[in-house]
This record gives sequence, structure tokens and C-alpha cells, in this order.
Amino acid sequence: MKKESLKTEMLKPDRLKPAIVMAEDGKGRDRAMDGIRGVAILLVMLGHCIVLNGLEEKDPFLYDIIKSVQMPLFMLVSGFVSAGARGGFSRLVRRAESYLLPFFSWFVVSYFLARIKGLIQGQTITVSLADFAGELKALLFQTDRGLWFFMTLFVITVFMTVSEELSRRFFGGHMAATLVPVGVLYVLTYLQTRTGNTFLSPSLTLQYMPFYVLGYLRSGSRARNVSPKVEKIFAALCLALFLVMVILYPLGRPAASGREVLIQMLASFLGSVGMFCLLKVALSGDRVSVLSFLGLYTSEIYVLHFRFARLLGIGRRTDTIWSFRGFFWLIASVLVMSILTAVFIFVLERIPVCRYLLFGKRGKRDRPSKQENKG
Repeated sequence: MKKESLKTEMLKPDRLKPAIVMAEDGKGRDRAMDGIRGVAILLVMLGHCIVLNGLEEKDPFLYDIIKSVQMPLFMLVSGFVSAGARGGFSRLVRRAESYLLPFFSWFVVSYFLARIKGLIQGQTITVSLADFAGELKALLFQTDRGLWFFMTLFVITVFMTVSEELSRRFFGGHMAATLVPVGVLYVLTYLQTRTGNTFLSPSLTLQYMPFYVLGYLRSGSRARNVSPKVEKIFAALCLALFLVMVILYPLGRPAASGREVLIQMLASFLGSVGMFCLLKVALSGDRVSVLSFLGLYTSEIYVLHFRFARLLGIGRRTDTIWSFRGFFWLIASVLVMSILTAVFIFVLERIPVCRYLLFGKRGKRDRPSKQENKG
């Protein structure tokens, strides 16, 4: 095939693939995206150590930076790797296993662990079908009582899959045509929030879906071929503007108006896009880094890590994060949390039923080969 005809073939709608270099590991993984996931999960772990110990009140900037970037960065990566993926509605079955199984399984685990803990502490506990159903209903109408990210990502995946199928059926699969049903579904979600109905937390879908769509468009468009130099300049500009917004606005507090919501979303856009572009260039290539290795375990880390965030009781200390003692205890807390998380992952992954129900993963994990590690 001639060079020009090959280029034309690759630009057909059904050939618009995410920027995944299939030859990197023979299994279609993009190590740069795994690395970005690794960075994002480290931010999540640090952020949870801060907020679950009540340290965000003592810190004017660090938690604002983390909160503004961490989950939007995950959504950007998720949208980026999903563009052009085949499978249609059958893909939703796999996503249901990956997202919904851990979401509901950990609800059950947490439900019974909380009651066992109460029993040990001598509290009066209630365990009944009605109580269980009531807790489940509360979770479905306020998903941030549990592993909200999985449910929100699944809802967005459903929206995007429906939109892609409509685009393929009626518009030949053009990516731009996918945006029409996406926009309609987004408006319907907004209208749901206006009615006061909080089923599946539509406010979270509204907040994070734009980042997923942005990653989706970034992957499937010609912008994916931007030179590294231009990408670095764009990243630097975004991050500089983001830091200015961190200084000027209290981004960590709950938004009290539409204006504050827009300011926070703009800051998240600048911070997450800047980090995405910078890391995409820095982590490009097929070498398996520590970050890309962590990126393989983001689901496992996400469901476990925060359960160990308070073990050292750093929230009871009076030190600020930026004092020597405060910084030392924060890092120590992150290390303890990381070690215990790794131990639990190591154990649970070797029990097939736990790996499936708690992590949503089937079979054995594909690990990087020795040749890849040698780079």
C-alpha cells in the first residue's frame, strides 16, 4: 500500500484508534497512559491522607492542587484510551465487571465490617434485610458514600457507548457526530439534578464527564500527533495558569454558586490537561517504569488504600503539613498506607474469587516481560 493511501486508510472513522502503540507489549497497552494513571493514584493516596486526617484546614494550597487534578486526570486517561475501542454494547459487560462488581462488593464488605466493629465496641447494631436495603438505597442516591468513581465512570461509559453506536449507525462512525447524543445525555443529566433526583449522583457525572470527553477527542483527533515540544509548551502554559488560580481562589472548598463551579472546573481543566500533556511526553516509549507498573494496579489501590489512612493518627497532631514534623508524619502515613495496601493486594489477588469480586478482574494479570523491563 502506498504511503498516501495508508495515511488515508488510517484516518477513516472506524480506524481512529486511541494513541495506543499495539506493538509496545503485544497486548495493546500504552505505557504512557499507565504511567499517568500511576501519578494520578499517588495523588489520590496523598490527598486521602490529608483529608481523612483533617489536615486540609492547615494547608492552603497542596490539597487544592491535588483535589483539582486527581480525578479529572483519571477521567482524561479513561476517555483517551476508550476512543475507537471496539466491542460496542458487549464492552459494557466487561466494564460492568470492572466497575460495578467492586462497587457493590465493597459495599457489602463495608456494611458487615462496620457492624462487626460496632459489636466489638459494645454498640447496639442492626443487621436485617430492611437495614441492608436501606443502606444500599442510600448508596445509590449518594454514591460518594462508597466507591463513587467506579459508578460515575460506568455511567459515563454507558453514555459514550450509546453515543458511539448511534454515530456508527446513522453517521458512519464520525467522531464529531458522537458529540451530539453525548450533549443530549449531558443536558438530560443536568435536568435530573434540577429535579432534585440524586439517583447515581448525576452531579458527579456532570462534573467529570467533560474531562472524559476531552480525553476521548484528544485521542481520536489529529492533535494526538502534536510534536513533543509544542505539547511541553502547552503543558507549561496550562500549569502556570493553574497555579495562579490555586493562589487566587479557594479551590478545595465546596462550590456555593454556579460561578464557583465554573472556576473550579476551569482550574481542574488547566491542571489536569497540563499534567496529562507533560506526563504523556515524559513517559512516552515502551520502557516499563515504576509509575506504569503502579498504573496497572490503580483499581486495586483505589478500593483499599484509604482504609489505612488514619492508622498513625496524624490528624490528632498540631503540626502543619509544611513543618518538618508535620511533613515527616504525612510521608510516614503515606508509606504505612502504601505498604499495607500492597500486602492486601498481594494476598487478595491470589484468591481468584476475591480478585474477581473485589477488583473486577478475571484470570491472571498480564505482567511486563523481562525484555520490556530491560527497555
